[in-house]
Amino acid sequence: MKALLLQSLLVAALGCALAAISPAAGQQANPTNPFEGQWSLTFDVATAPGGVTLPDMYGSNSPYHLVFHASKRSFQVQADGTFVWREGEDGAAKWNGTANYAGTHTMWWASHQPLLKAAGKATATPTPPGSPQPYDRSLEVNLDWSGGNGAFGDNHGGGGTYLVDAAGEQMTVSGVNAPPTTLPVTYIQSKWSLKPIRTVREDISPDEIRETTTYKGSRQAELPTKSSGKYKVTERIEVKHVRYSRLVPRG
Repeated sequence: MKALLLQSLLVAALGCALAAISPAAGQQANPTNPFEGQWSLTFDVATAPGGVTLPDMYGSNSPYHLVFHASKRSFQVQADGTFVWREGEDGAAKWNGTANYAGTHTMWWASHQPLLKAAGKATATPTPPGSPQPYDRSLEVNLDWSGGNGAFGDNHGGGGTYLVDAAGEQMTVSGVNAPPTTLPVTYIQSKWSLKPIRTVREDISPDEIRETTTYKGSRQAELPTKSSGKYKVTERIEVKHVRYSRLVPRG
């Protein structure tokens, strides 16, 4: 009888120990701020391969190419879901084309660091018990983008530089064919309403989970030209949110 009692106690103790180390059996994610952790954002804009044609009253720029790429490798979202930031280094903004005027065809180019301003709001609504994910998430992102510091070569054989102030609002253009000129930076807006395309939850230790949520979007858009026309580009955005949750015993 004593042997049977001892065996039962050992089995019960072993069961408790297994429950303590198994998240599925005896632990649940510790409820925390659903927006904490590391966020990152990548934004791209580009004309189609081969470029586009921009006509004006004197001729055209054809082909005309635009490639814009900017990344924010790490930012935080406040407890209320809001965020605001500006990035001016990670990426590149490049324009080039062929100016076709009066029977001549001359190349020009401009190469910048990117300017990207972001503001938005994340939402996370708790889901019912037993749901595949703990939150129903969505993300609103408002972007303003432009070219920052850089250099250019014009279609008259000259060249120069772009220098943007610390606030990202004024640009001074200096070149061999004209005196320095300071102008306001012109930003282009891009607004997004995103839902996660996937959420991956990984056990990285017996008492910790890493959750990676990815938001993605892609679309065709039209940008304005100097002659009041428009041209087509493709815009792409990807946002990732990595957060860690500690596991606590159930009950």
